[in-house]
Amino acid sequence: MSSAGHVADMIARMRVNRELSKRKNPFKKKEEAIYEHKHIGLRFQEPTAEQKKRTFLWIKRENQRQLLLDRWMIILYVLLFIFCFGWFVFQIN
Repeated sequence: MSSAGHVADMIARMRVNRELSKRKNPFKKKEEAIYEHKHIGLRFQEPTAEQKKRTFLWIKRENQRQLLLDRWMIILYVLLFIFCFGWFVFQIN
């Protein structure tokens, strides 16, 4: 493709982009969406004190478990690094 083809393609893309930028919002169409101006109300029961307590304890247990897992992973990585570094040092000597 010659340089004239590249220039023509660039000009065509510039024209298309200019037309798109003239619209205020390219995602806002003239026809209304199906669910526009409609409110779908959802009703939830208030959780009881027992449910709140159980949920809080479950979240607390999960956080503690994740913290423990993170600590073990850090310890494992540090020990693995020390082992690999020591092995490398002894291999050089």
